[in-house]
Amino acid sequence: MSYGYNADTVFSTSVVNINITANDLLVRLNGEQNSLERPLFERPILFVAHSLGGIIVEKAILNANEQNNYADLRRRMKALAFFGVPHHGATLATYYDRLLQYTFLGFISNWNYIYALRAGSSDLADISERFRSQIPSFEIRTFFETETTSGYWVVRMDAARLGNEIPIAVADSNHITMCKFDPD
Repeated sequence: MSYGYNADTVFSTSVVNINITANDLLVRLNGEQNSLERPLFERPILFVAHSLGGIIVEKAILNANEQNNYADLRRRMKALAFFGVPHHGATLATYYDRLLQYTFLGFISNWNYIYALRAGSSDLADISERFRSQIPSFEIRTFFETETTSGYWVVRMDAARLGNEIPIAVADSNHITMCKFDPD
């Protein structure tokens, strides 16, 4: 199953936030699970997430732990691959926040994702801190970009680190290209 969400902020009418999106992910996963035959229903769930998507996955796992109706789903969640996930904030989100305040004043209707991704965000700190207790129950790999995106670092190696693991460099990649397949 592939999952996507609307992360647009400029000219957006959306008011969703990380928690709403995480719950939507759980609802869709649960619906997918309920439509499967029993042998498939027992297969492990492996998440591959990029950037904000990784924070949404972390929040979905936390929410699944807190809601009994997702117990079977949570039991199947086994592994995580995080590509450029800003567990400790994205420096570029802070710059982006400032830029948008001055450039698109009056046109921004959904600041929720930008606020959540800023370095020093209390929402992000809360999710990351609470998720650390879940680390032992997963096989986790974290990856970081090795090139800037339009001259800026989006998620540096230290921000990509979740726990004590050593993040893996994705050679010759920036934040956008790090999770794209080479066409050759």
